Parts: sequence; C-alpha cells; structure tokens
Amino acid sequence: MPAISSFEDKLKEANDHSDRVDEIIRRLDETICAKADRNSIKEFKEYCEMQFFTKEASKTVEKGVDEKLQNFSTRVVEIESMV
Repeated sequence: MPAISSFEDKLKEANDHSDRVDEIIRRLDETICAKADRNSIKEFKEYCEMQFFTKEASKTVEKGVDEKLQNFSTRVVEIESMV
C-alpha cells in the first residue's frame, strides 16, 4: 500500500500545482487585458489630441480673436474721427 499512497500524494501535488498554474495564467491574462485597455485609452487620447480642437486651444484662439476685434474697433474709431 505504500506505493499506492505515494502515487496518490504525487497525484494530489500535481493537481495542486496545476491549479496554481491555472491561477497564475488567469491573473496574467487579466493583467494583459488591463494593460491593453490602458494602452488603447492612451492611443485614443493621443488620437483625439491630434484630430480635435481642445478647450485650451479654443481659449488661446478666442483670446487672439478678441485682441484682433479690439484692434479693429480702435482703428474704426480712428478712421471715423479722420472722416
């Protein structure tokens, strides 16, 4: 019976090892999926920044437009005073 008992012990150890390896692979898959999601989000953010007008850029353009309008208004007043 010692041979059968030894075989059973080794079989249990192999099953335990197999369960641990399955858990490791499962966690690795979760990690890879999570990182792929982060990379996809990063790529999407970079794409949006290159393709779309951002709020910061909008504020800069708005400020420039306001300055130009102010300059034109000043020039109109000057020209009207000359006429």
